[in-house]
Amino acid sequence: MELEPFPFHYRNKLFQLYTEYDLTVKEVRALIDELLEMDAFNMDRNGEEEWIPYQIEYKDHFYEVWVSFPGIVISKKRPIE
Repeated sequence: MELEPFPFHYRNKLFQLYTEYDLTVKEVRALIDELLEMDAFNMDRNGEEEWIPYQIEYKDHFYEVWVSFPGIVISKKRPIE
């Protein structure tokens, strides 16, 4: 199944979000904030356009996220045990 991008405007940037999960706006903003803190959208990666994996904990869930600006793929969401 191919996912369609969901445009998400936040902090004066337009992201393309891909996920099968039903996320709240608050969740998406928290994930993007964490990715920004990790410098996940650094444009100085030698021009590489590869997807880089990140693991993020937010509230009581663990997210596996892949980033290639402006794309964000949330591939897994599971409760923290």
